[in-house]
Amino acid sequence: MDTPVIHQGQLLSCAVASGEVEWLLNQSFPVASGASFYDDFPAWQSADAEWRALRGAGGELLTAAGCLIGDWNLSPTLPPLRVARIGGVVTSSAHRGKGHAGRLMQEWIELLGARGVRLLVLWGFDSPLYQRLGFQPLGRQVRVPIAKCRANLAAAASSAGFSTLEGFSPEIFSFMQERRRQGQGVLLSDAEFTVMARHQNTRWLRVLDRNQSVVGYGAFGRGVDLGHQLHEWGGRPEALSLILDWATGISSEAEIMGSYAELSSVLGRLPEEAVIEPVCLARVLDDKLFSLLERFEDSLWFWGLDGV
Repeated sequence: MDTPVIHQGQLLSCAVASGEVEWLLNQSFPVASGASFYDDFPAWQSADAEWRALRGAGGELLTAAGCLIGDWNLSPTLPPLRVARIGGVVTSSAHRGKGHAGRLMQEWIELLGARGVRLLVLWGFDSPLYQRLGFQPLGRQVRVPIAKCRANLAAAASSAGFSTLEGFSPEIFSFMQERRRQGQGVLLSDAEFTVMARHQNTRWLRVLDRNQSVVGYGAFGRGVDLGHQLHEWGGRPEALSLILDWATGISSEAEIMGSYAELSSVLGRLPEEAVIEPVCLARVLDDKLFSLLERFEDSLWFWGLDGV
């Protein structure tokens, strides 16, 4: 049961429903008129999402932040890591610059630490707010214009006999589940299939072999923050050629995103146009993790930190 927290100045912090913060999210992010933040990030509207908000003396919503807790697989030989993904950190335009977001984030850090979470991650700039809260860049993510990387594909195997179908499907979801169990990523429960299928602005492709079995998949675009990126993909190397053709057919500006290790392996070498940046910002709550995270720095990967 949630226990409201009274801050100095009669500010009240408490749990809130996702529907109550939707207007603030739509105001704070570049959401198209008539659309919703949740069209691109449905996980934050799911039953697993937790939201807290800071209210003023009159009950008005000042700032809010969401949390999704999950198990993050670093390697199939290690136990999963309990991780909390923070998202939708927003403050009403009339109340910015007063430290409200920092108060709420500090509260999340304390609450999640008490619940056994060992690492908090979020997407965002390395801002003074997050620096003060102890967040630091984590991992190495790579973005490469697809037009510049085709000649670098390490795999030369033929994709003859393969076919493609657009649209999200149970087969893609099962493929992703197994890939994360055997490699890297936040582990997916069966219930998350429905959440992933609700992405309004993501286009999906699956590559099929002669037996109509999925041998590769890709997800392109997401509206608010990933308009031209092939940001989720996997499968047999020879299937990637078809996935890249599909992505460039959608946008001439298409980029492929991935961990440093995986893209370096697939492309053989990274072209000069590759952009290397942190995967996310992270606050470590267990000092024993530092050496472990350094060990996997080049292979760390999330998809948007939105629960999928």
